[in-house]
Amino acid sequence: MPNIFNVWADEGWEEPVIEERFDPDRTVLSLSFLKKVTEKVTKKTQEKYDAILNAMQPDK
Repeated sequence: MPNIFNVWADEGWEEPVIEERFDPDRTVLSLSFLKKVTEKVTKKTQEKYDAILNAMQPDK
């Protein structure tokens, strides 16, 4: 399990999710190949979006 979590972190993918289910008893490991969105990326994207909106003219 630690190796799976390490590989996912190294690749920048969303962290695996472990679920415990009952009746019948099961443990489910969900693996996503989606990239994590970090705060830095989100802030940078928002700044670019704001700059574009500020540069736009209301009539266009």
